Amino acid sequence: MKNHKGVISRQSAFMIVLVPQLIRLEIEATALAMRSTAEQHE
Repeated sequence: MKNHKGVISRQSAFMIVLVPQLIRLEIEATALAMRSTAEQHE
């Protein structure tokens, strides 16, 4: 039982680290896409 709980906490820690990085990547990708479309319009 104890080992199973450790796996869950490790997964949640992994998510806590990973999710903000994914969000930041998404924001950067969106910003790049918006910038490239803005350059095309000029």
